[in-house]
Amino acid sequence: MITKKNDQVSSIKYPRLVGIFASLQQVSNKRLIAVGDIHGQFKMLKFLMKKVKPDKTDKFVFLGDYIDRGLQSKEVIDFLLDFAKEYNCVFLRGNHEDMLLSFLGLDEKAMYGESYQYNGGEYTAISYAGADAVLEDLKNAIPDNHIEFIKSLKYYHIEDNFLFVHAGIMPGIPLEDQKLEDLIWIRYQFIYYPTGMDKIIVFGHTPLSKVFIGDDKIGLDTGAGYKMALSAMELYTKKIFTVKWEEIK
Repeated sequence: MITKKNDQVSSIKYPRLVGIFASLQQVSNKRLIAVGDIHGQFKMLKFLMKKVKPDKTDKFVFLGDYIDRGLQSKEVIDFLLDFAKEYNCVFLRGNHEDMLLSFLGLDEKAMYGESYQYNGGEYTAISYAGADAVLEDLKNAIPDNHIEFIKSLKYYHIEDNFLFVHAGIMPGIPLEDQKLEDLIWIRYQFIYYPTGMDKIIVFGHTPLSKVFIGDDKIGLDTGAGYKMALSAMELYTKKIFTVKWEEIK
């Protein structure tokens, strides 16, 4: 978790991208909203959306890690499926969805299924199969429409001057040459170095003490999975929406 190093990160300057935010112009009343890692925190998600006040003209990009750690992963996926019927949404794959697919043997590209039990998967089992559930119960408990949703998640999305990705990219490497593992797992090699991209990268994955806005990247995982906060940002205006754990207890 990044806390004390935030000042160090924010002091780094990337001359090629300085002023890129200033060049972004909102040409209509549309909002582009990115949502950080939810991690089964259904109550926080509902409260966050009350603050966002979704509109039919909005576009939402969810950055992955909808499941695990929190106790209501099933409810989160149900909410997102219903939400996508009403609003324009893009859903990215997080490392936790990837681990689940690997654990279930449903995607040959997915990895680290053997580590799923150590990364909050037991809470997802409880959400889908009841209080006494164990990880193996997930193989028969997840509804087909939830499986299809998880399998359909994208590794990245490009919109205007933004590149959305769950974890980040390996700096200096073209997007088409990036490893899938880095897109959903990378941390400090990405966060502390210039990306070399001509777009602002919007990411989650690494819990931060608050939303991070750098010259070439924006971090939106504020630790919902650790009962800290769930955050979103309207990217054209940089307006931040945050729900702290204390607000929903």
